[in-house]
Amino acid sequence: MELENLSRKKREKIYYQDQSSWTINDYDFLYFNLNKAILNEQEWLKDVDKNLLAESTKAIIKALVHYYKKFDIYEKFPNLRDVEEQRPLEQPLAISKVSIKNAVFAQMGLIN
Repeated sequence: MELENLSRKKREKIYYQDQSSWTINDYDFLYFNLNKAILNEQEWLKDVDKNLLAESTKAIIKALVHYYKKFDIYEKFPNLRDVEEQRPLEQPLAISKVSIKNAVFAQMGLIN
C-alpha cells in the first residue's frame, strides 16, 4: 500500500506526467520549474527518477545544464547523469519562455 501511494505521488509530479496532450503553457510551466531547479541546484532533484521522465523533460534538463554550464550537477545528483545521453527531440516544443536563441536549445529540439 505504501509503495502504491509513493508511485501515485511520483506520477503527480509535473516532470513525470504524460505529455501527449500538453499545450505550450504546460511546457512553459515545466521549463520554468526545471530552469529554477537546475540554476539553483535544488535538492528535490536528488529524488528524480530518470526512468519516469518524458523525453522532452530529459531534453529540457540537458539543454539547461549545457546552457548554464552546470555539469557539476551530475556529480551532485548522479541520478540525472544519464540525461546527458538524451537525443534531440524529433518535434520542437517551441517553449515560449525560451526567449534566448541558444544553440543547445535548438540542438535538443526545444526551439526552431
